[in-house]
Amino acid sequence: MDAFLIFTVPVFSRSERRRQVNPRKLYLADHALAAAFSPASGLDHGHLLENIVACELSRESRDLAYYRTRDGFEVDFLATSHDGNEHLVQVCADLSEPATRDREVRALESAHKEHPAASRTLLCMGDPPPDAALPPGLRVVPVWKWLGSRSS
Repeated sequence: MDAFLIFTVPVFSRSERRRQVNPRKLYLADHALAAAFSPASGLDHGHLLENIVACELSRESRDLAYYRTRDGFEVDFLATSHDGNEHLVQVCADLSEPATRDREVRALESAHKEHPAASRTLLCMGDPPPDAALPPGLRVVPVWKWLGSRSS
């Protein structure tokens, strides 16, 4: 019997060789294990949020990968739903720092140039700062709200 404690996410590529050669991201199927084996002071909320999102996306997506743009930026997930729609999803624990917010948005916008039909979502722990200037069409959603809107 398989335990399915972990799963991997490959880099997005139309080339199977590139998918096999590039490193895969590793996620725990039970994200509570990550918290259980991390010292309380060393808990990385960003990685924990990314793991939660990875579990949800893997459950509902036909294909899940991370995405590296030609500009060298990385987006946490490019999820292809069962109807063929693509979704670029970036996860960030804290968007209060302008430099962090700019970095996350820049990665999504770069990937969107290469996948113009894909929706763009930036997930975070809380609401984005009210003064945050965001590109049109980019949704910034707290993870708790995003999870609550998912179909069961």
